[in-house]
This record gives sequence, structure tokens and C-alpha cells, in this order.
Amino acid sequence: MDIVYLLENHRTGKKYIGSKKSWKGHGTYFGSPSCSPSHPKFQDQQDWLKDSQEIPESFSLQILEQFEKISQKELVLLEKQWQIHFNAIKSKDFINAGYAGSSSWYGGYSFKNKSYEEIYGERAEDEKEKRKEKGISER
Repeated sequence: MDIVYLLENHRTGKKYIGSKKSWKGHGTYFGSPSCSPSHPKFQDQQDWLKDSQEIPESFSLQILEQFEKISQKELVLLEKQWQIHFNAIKSKDFINAGYAGSSSWYGGYSFKNKSYEEIYGERAEDEKEKRKEKGISER
């Protein structure tokens, strides 16, 4: 199963929005936050990684969306939409340092100025409806 998720560290109150292809279940993945040591969220990310190893029971996971088959590009788009919805990059409550898909690891694929039809093809109307139900505004 492929997911977009929100993880929360209840010890610190910090949150992280990410996505995972081939997710194996609760308690198996705690995100992969990474930013340079000069970034303001660097220490929060280091604390997150340490806690995930030492006290994994302090984390809870909420699956925001799940799919049986979805492309990596589609999954990254959805992750980014949730990051925007929660203002995760600017918020001090989140340890996300940059938007999903902004690094070369994802191939730098840009969804900016793309319609739902260009991104989802035949599934465009279904995706619009899902976002409407979840309170995510259309672009």
C-alpha cells in the first residue's frame, strides 16, 4: 500500500507530513526528514530521528490518503498538497523543511500550473471530489 501520512511526536508535539511507497504498517516507518545543518528546522529533525529510534511509542500516525497503485509522481503531488494544506513548511509545529518534489531525488517534477486532468487523466474528477471531501481546496 502507498500512503500520504501525518506523523506526530507526542513528546515534542512536532509533526511531519510525508509519503511512502510500499508501506509495511504502523511502527515500521517514521519519515525521512533531512535538511542542512544551517536550516532552522535541523535540530527538530535530529530530535525526531533520535526519538524515532529510542522511543517509537511516542509517535502516532494518521494516514491522510492510501492507494494500492499510484505512481511516485502522483504520490509526491499529493504529499505536497497536504503540506500546503497544513502550511507545514512555514509552521513551527512541523519539521518539514521543504515541499515534496522540490529535490532532484524526485526528478524535480513540477505540478505547478498543471490541471487535475493533466496530472490524473481519467481519475481527475474522482481526485477533485476526494479533496473537496477532505477540505483541501482546488488549485
